[in-house]
Amino acid sequence: MTYEKEHYWTELHREHPDSLTAVGYPEMGRGFNEVTYGVRLAAVERILRRSGRTPRTVLEGAVGVGAYEPLWKKLGVEHWVGVDLSQEAVERLKRRFPDGSFVQVDLTAGESTLRTALSGQRFDLVTAIDVLYHIVDQLEFDRALTALVGRVLPGGHLLLSDVFADRPIRVAAHVLRRPLARYEQVLANHGFALVEREPIFGILGDPVRRQGIHVRDLALQAAWRILSKAVRSTPDRLRDPVGSVVARALIPVDSFLKRTGRARGLNLELGLFRRSAEPVQP
Repeated sequence: MTYEKEHYWTELHREHPDSLTAVGYPEMGRGFNEVTYGVRLAAVERILRRSGRTPRTVLEGAVGVGAYEPLWKKLGVEHWVGVDLSQEAVERLKRRFPDGSFVQVDLTAGESTLRTALSGQRFDLVTAIDVLYHIVDQLEFDRALTALVGRVLPGGHLLLSDVFADRPIRVAAHVLRRPLARYEQVLANHGFALVEREPIFGILGDPVRRQGIHVRDLALQAAWRILSKAVRSTPDRLRDPVGSVVARALIPVDSFLKRTGRARGLNLELGLFRRSAEPVQP
């Protein structure tokens, strides 16, 4: 499987300008993505409120189309900075959100590149939501994660997402799911510890399978295939409303799977890590 990340994301932003279909499931249409991004924002809000600390400053890694801007505004964030690989995305964000600050930078270039691009700024909260599992090269993954943690203030938080599968598994050319332990391995070296986990999806995202044969895994995969095929095969003019209706109808099922823990290790989840309050080098 081949994947040229800059070309891939630039083309998506050109084909889906300012749309959640550029950063969610493009083939599922705007309606499905608008509903499921509402689910994502609610999960992020829950985990941050449980942490007991509301960030004043936020750095978003791979900010995309600025989908989390309503949440930052709701939480009273005073300084919002976003970085993205796509210059197309950055230029559009600057026009749409003049109160934010946006910079084009490749996270895989490493910590010194990101530090320079941000003039040494550090933040209460740094996010890497739906970004790190798109970095399929292991060395680039380590560089990107290290770059992001370097921008977290002592006592601050890093919020990231992945399925946290039981093993590394390449599910698409641009998606490599990694275990939670792989993140902890890198983060522990920088003084970070896991403080909270929060499921994002139960059935409203594509699940992975654990090793071996598990009926639950097979059932979730079959449900996702039926759901996604039903929406994708809908005629273009109807896909948005149909996707929205289907996603909303499945929210109770999605919530049940998350509440009972039946989607853990199979579907998308948030991990919140806190940095030690000990001073760190800039």
